[in-house]
Amino acid sequence: MKIKMTTTVQGSLDGRTVRELVRGEEYETVDSPRGDRLAAYHVKRGVAVAAVADVPAAVMVRPQVKQKARKR
Repeated sequence: MKIKMTTTVQGSLDGRTVRELVRGEEYETVDSPRGDRLAAYHVKRGVAVAAVADVPAAVMVRPQVKQKARKR
């Protein structure tokens, strides 16, 4: 789960290594139930918010309109 820090704190993203998590930075927790729990813990404490996953920008497609044939 991806989180964005709202406060700089000492914390862990994998349940083993403690490090400084810097305000304004986004972090990805380990891809496991433990990682989800750690992310939820930081959010519950109020020091992080859930970050929006990277979603590719939508491609704007203009619908094609059939034009009437001109008479000459």
